[in-house]
This record gives sequence, structure tokens and C-alpha cells, in this order.
Amino acid sequence: MTIRTIDKTYKGEYKSSQSRFLSYLMPTKTISGFKEQLLQLKKEYPKASHICYAYRIGFENEEIRAHDDGEPSGSAGKPILNQLYSSQLQNVSLFVVRYYGGTKLGIPGLIEAYKEAAIQCLQQAEIIEDEEEYFLTLQLETFKYYEVIKALKNNNINILNSDFTTGKYMVKISLPRSKKQWLEMILSSYS
Repeated sequence: MTIRTIDKTYKGEYKSSQSRFLSYLMPTKTISGFKEQLLQLKKEYPKASHICYAYRIGFENEEIRAHDDGEPSGSAGKPILNQLYSSQLQNVSLFVVRYYGGTKLGIPGLIEAYKEAAIQCLQQAEIIEDEEEYFLTLQLETFKYYEVIKALKNNNINILNSDFTTGKYMVKISLPRSKKQWLEMILSSYS
């Protein structure tokens, strides 16, 4: 399964009735990663009136959330999330930092402002295709280890770590779902 996503952060800006809206579209693969991003923005913008957001994290069992951060219910997080749906992006967070300019926008004005701030970011984004990854630990005999490692490297499989403490090599890898059958074939050829 592939998804549409991004691999770097994008920034946008929108102004409405003296309020300033800074938007950040960030690649996000985990809830803990999202929490770190939010904390960083709160540190960077301690005087912001609101930091509203939406995220879509995961592949098949997707985590979805929209948050208004004190704005009227549905006026900020939902318009941001709707833009993520419109762009069909996953494994991303979209934050909008608002500095209040002294003029109330009303709920329709807020909805429009948050939507436009999100669009400003999304229009800049370079979309990439990403595939779900599996994390596996392989237990290899010494005579298989070097051949299997060579095959993994030749096929751009991410080797996370390798350990030889139990008399066998323990190799932790991540690989795209599409290469699962290939791995099974490689491992069976060295058995």
C-alpha cells in the first residue's frame, strides 16, 4: 500500500483583518513525533494566540485528529483537516499558528482563514509516494550472515542494527511491504 506524503517541512503565511496565520506542514509518522513537533512550535511561538492543527498518521489503521486550541468548535482544526483530505496526504501534521490582530473574524471568517493558511502550505508541498514498512528481526547463522547482508544492501533494505551476542547474528531491518515476498525467497535460498 502506498500513500501520498512529504519528506520535509513546508511553511505558509496568511493574513486576515490584522491577524497573522503561520502554517507548517510536517512529515509525521508517529503520535510521539507529532507531540514533539507541537512542543517545538509552542516553544518557538510562546506568544501565539492559538496553535491549531490536524494530522493523519498511519497507513491502513490511520490516526486522525483535528484540534481548535480554544477557537470556536469546528472553526480551525476541521478546516485544516479537510485540506489534508483534499490533498490526500497521510503521515503528516498541519499546524496553523495564529497571532490575533485585534479584530474578531467570526466563525465564517475563522474557517476561511484557517483553510487559506493550510492551502498556502499545501500549495508548496512536493508530494512523494511512500510505502508501509515492516520491522523484522532476522536470526542468522554465521555462514548465512554475509550473503544475506549483501543481498539486503544490494536491494536498499534498511539495516537498523546487527548484534552477535547469542552465538547467532540478530539483524533488525525495515523493508517495504512490496519486498516481503522477495525477503522470504532470499532467506529460504540460504537455509
